[in-house]
Amino acid sequence: MRASRLVKKTRETRCDVGAVKPALILVEAAGPPARYDRATLSDFIDGAAERYLSYGFSRAITQEYARGDEAVSCTIYDMASPEAAQGIFSHGLSPQKERPAIGDAAARSGFQLTFRQDRYYAVVETVASGSEANRLLETFATAISANIRATLSGKHAP
Repeated sequence: MRASRLVKKTRETRCDVGAVKPALILVEAAGPPARYDRATLSDFIDGAAERYLSYGFSRAITQEYARGDEAVSCTIYDMASPEAAQGIFSHGLSPQKERPAIGDAAARSGFQLTFRQDRYYAVVETVASGSEANRLLETFATAISANIRATLSGKHAP
């Protein structure tokens, strides 16, 4: 599972998963990334889109990755501000969730790891279980976080 440029720099910083490829794991992107904006978000997260829109959602990109029976889904939401990303992130928090040190704040539970970093909110999900799930989730989330950090500082990660 690999992460290359997940955020492109154009006139403004924009979310772009590209190919998430942490160096430890060999995987393939399962098709092209899907992109959503304010008008199409409900096609992706029907029922929850209004919450995201109320927090200043701008755009999202999602990419699926696979290797054999393993699959990982990475979605990055570009929000209006760090406060908006925190608002969406806080909706999924519970005391039972682990708090890995990824981004500005992160939470992991079972098959999902979510984190916020600056104005971005990211969701990484897998169908793997146990320690393999934790490894996959953290590998992808760490790569996404590094690429967000590189993009925000004006330096794209390799």
